[in-house]
Amino acid sequence: MPKLTIHKLGEAIVFRCTGRIGFGECHILRHAVFSHPHIATAVLDMAEVTAIDASGLGLLLELRNWASTNRIQLKLLNLTPRVANLLDVTHLTPIFDVCSVRDVTDLLFQENE
Repeated sequence: MPKLTIHKLGEAIVFRCTGRIGFGECHILRHAVFSHPHIATAVLDMAEVTAIDASGLGLLLELRNWASTNRIQLKLLNLTPRVANLLDVTHLTPIFDVCSVRDVTDLLFQENE
């Protein structure tokens, strides 16, 4: 069962995911992100994600489409080597905005100016 911690940082929300993102568990992250439709940026912190299956990849694509439709930036932060490799193998890396902690920090400073 995945764990999700939510941190609001100005106009951005960081969703810190822990555990597995997969079949039977995607609804937790989906509900959390969809319940914040009026934010500028949604950041999925994936540092503690242990595995993603096909349902999890489908969820990431669904979140990407939802964010695009709602003019929200969706960023993937702290990809583990396993998750980064999965996105590379499935040719999904180029369609996501994968960022570093520094990128998110810069984004927050820009919003405060």
